[in-house]
Amino acid sequence: MKESMQIADRLGHADIKTTMNIYGHVLKKADQAAADKLDSLLMHKNKINLP
Repeated sequence: MKESMQIADRLGHADIKTTMNIYGHVLKKADQAAADKLDSLLMHKNKINLP
């Protein structure tokens, strides 16, 4: 949520709702992409460390 507030501030939105209504779908996609990447990295690391 802190990142969303920073984005709203940079865009000059007085209300976080404005930012989320316009860009919320992008933020959700970026969050999912980051989660997928982390999952991939952790799964790869676990495969390497397995006996």
